[in-house]
Amino acid sequence: MAETLFLERKMQYFESCNQPAIGNAKSALLEMGIFKKKGVYINLAPEYQKEEGEKKLLAVIEYVGQFRMKPTTQSMLEEVNPDSDLRRMIF
Repeated sequence: MAETLFLERKMQYFESCNQPAIGNAKSALLEMGIFKKKGVYINLAPEYQKEEGEKKLLAVIEYVGQFRMKPTTQSMLEEVNPDSDLRRMIF
């Protein structure tokens, strides 16, 4: 995942995506209710899976993007292609 994010220029430094950072992000998304844990699996919460949920995901992406060091001059939402899968963006 880190290699893909780096190659797609979503991260400026390859080292930015490490196991503790991913674990902290996962915990935060679980705490925020965006992810739901069922047994050993983690899924996107049902309220984020429909059309209204995609609007909520866009709001979360914009909020998180305020704290992210951007490798480009674009904002997070400028990078979003309307035809792309928004669920992938949250990761």
